[in-house]
Amino acid sequence: MKKNKLNFNYYFLVLLSSLLIISVLYAQQENTNPEKPDEAQNPQPEIIMPKDEQKDIQPKQEIKIEKVKGKKKDEEKYFTLNFKDVELSEFLNVMSQLIGKNIVIDERVRGKITISSVKKIPIKDAYEVMKAIL
Repeated sequence: MKKNKLNFNYYFLVLLSSLLIISVLYAQQENTNPEKPDEAQNPQPEIIMPKDEQKDIQPKQEIKIEKVKGKKKDEEKYFTLNFKDVELSEFLNVMSQLIGKNIVIDERVRGKITISSVKKIPIKDAYEVMKAIL
């Protein structure tokens, strides 16, 4: 009887170990799910945020761009000159911003300027006016 019990235990252990080996081999096989092949090949990491930060997140709002009726493109912009005892470098800085170009002067250039315009001057003529003043 003891021999039968040992034989039974031996077969039981062989069966159990073979099941274990089969399950390990099956687990190592590739996941071949025909429905979602991308997820099996490239798993996406999941980002878990603390609960405090999850409350602060709001969905993106849609931005609508509408055409605004404004000045016509043909309308010209004007400016006036009213400078009294202003350093030449400061005058050139203002004119540079007005015409949208960089103006570089030597550090040795010094002087003050006083000018006042009676009429409005079109911005397109600002560079020529500045050259005439200098």
